[in-house]
Amino acid sequence: MFEPLNIKATYVAINYNFTNPLEFAEKLESKNILNKYGLKLQEAKFAGQGPVPPPQVISDLRMFVPFIYISEDTSIEVIYSQNEFKLYINKQDLNHDNYSDYYSLAHDILDFKLSDISAIGINYSAEFNLGKTKLNLINSDAVNAIKDFNRNKTFEFVLPIEYKERDLLATYRIKKLSGGDEAHDNRVYEVKVNYHFDLSKMSTADKAKKVEEILSVEIYDEFLEKCQQFLSVNNEE
Repeated sequence: MFEPLNIKATYVAINYNFTNPLEFAEKLESKNILNKYGLKLQEAKFAGQGPVPPPQVISDLRMFVPFIYISEDTSIEVIYSQNEFKLYINKQDLNHDNYSDYYSLAHDILDFKLSDISAIGINYSAEFNLGKTKLNLINSDAVNAIKDFNRNKTFEFVLPIEYKERDLLATYRIKKLSGGDEAHDNRVYEVKVNYHFDLSKMSTADKAKKVEEILSVEIYDEFLEKCQQFLSVNNEE
C-alpha cells in the first residue's frame, strides 16, 4: 500500500454564470453559505505603480477580478471567475475524514446554477515517496534504446481513458518529481487525474442525480485505487 504525502482536489463547474460577481456574493449570503462554512471573501489586490485609483474605479475593476473565498476551518477555497464563467472549489490535504465537508460545500454551491452547468471537472493530485523503488510505466525496450534515459530528471506518463456509459473522460498523468539513479535521492512521483463529466445534454433533474454521483466519495476512492495500480508497476514486482 502506497501512502500519499498529500492529496489536493479541485472541482470545476463550467458555464457557471451570474450577471456579475456581486450577484454570486449575494447568493452566498442569502443561502447562509458564508456562515455555514466559515467562508471569508479575500481582499482583491491590484498590481501596479502610481497613485491609488479612486474608490469607484477600484470598485469597477473588482468586477473583473475573481471573487475568492477561503475557509480557515476547512482550508477550502471557493473561486468564482466571471470572465471564465467558471466556479472552482479547491481543497488541500483531502482525506476520508474531511471529505464530507468538501462534498457538502460543493453540493450547496453547485446547486445555485445546476440547470446552466454544462460540464464538471474533478482534478485530484497526490504525491508519493517510493524511496528507491522505480516505476516501470515505460516499455523497457524503449528505455534501453534511448541513450542516457537513466539520466532523466523527470518524465510524464499520460493516459486518457474514456467511459462513454458514464459521460466521462478521465485523463491520468504520472510524473516523477525528484530522485533517481543519478540524483541518488528517493523517488517522488505525482499522480494526477482530470475527470471531465459532460452534462450539456442532460435535463436539470438528470444533472442533479449526476452531481450526486460526481461528488460522491466513490470517485475519490476510484482515484486512490488507480494510484495504487499505477504505482504497483515498478521494479520491485
